[in-house]
Amino acid sequence: MKVNLILGPNVGISRAGAERLFKKHHIAISKSGYDYTVIIGGDGTFLDNAIACKDKPILFVRKQSDSINGAKIRHGITASISFDELDSVLPEIESGAFKIVGESILELDYGGKRYYSAGDFFVERGQVKQAVRYHAIISYKGGTFETYGISNGFIVTTPIGSTGYYGYPDVLKGARPHRIADGLGFAHILPTKVADTLNGRAERYAVRRAFGPESTIEVILKRGRRQYLYGAGGEKEGIPIGEGTRLRFRISKDKLKVLKPNYT
Repeated sequence: MKVNLILGPNVGISRAGAERLFKKHHIAISKSGYDYTVIIGGDGTFLDNAIACKDKPILFVRKQSDSINGAKIRHGITASISFDELDSVLPEIESGAFKIVGESILELDYGGKRYYSAGDFFVERGQVKQAVRYHAIISYKGGTFETYGISNGFIVTTPIGSTGYYGYPDVLKGARPHRIADGLGFAHILPTKVADTLNGRAERYAVRRAFGPESTIEVILKRGRRQYLYGAGGEKEGIPIGEGTRLRFRISKDKLKVLKPNYT
């Protein structure tokens, strides 16, 4: 059996130490022809690397059990085991005692290109003082929802997406982050003005909204000198965008294959 091993920063585990554990179980480390990927790290490490590994199952292993971890890990949304448990879990996986959980992938069409994200895409104002103005049109089974916002930006997220922007009302209360049932979430970032309508009728403001898996979201930037799009693959510094930009989001037909032991 072969695995593709991805080790995040500041996990308290050396790569050599991790590789020794796999060799103990006669599992080879390889970047090609592997059976599944093992990602050891935090929320960011998983979200940054999952799309590149989406064709094979992914085992997400959190840091040492006494480490500080992100909300998705703390509440078992993606990582179901710690590195401390990996020694006993590897034989179970080799014997077939595991399950595959499908997690949504978000698609974005922009500028003639298609981008994918395991968690979220978001637009922020960057270092400029001017607020971001935008018009979002969400088409879903219940009709058409529209929101016009003036804010620091906005976020479009999958069920395992942003606990920072979408799930923070839950996280601050110490509760499990709200999950959207295989659909899309939309949230404003520090808004100063929001106007919402559903099928042409005014709606009461809500900090976040959830829509079904067949929904599509189109966002048109109305004003602003320069904003930045984040979450688009390797573009970690953000893609500069501006007035008139159109962004189209949807849930992909593909899914991440998250590998979990049967007992979780």
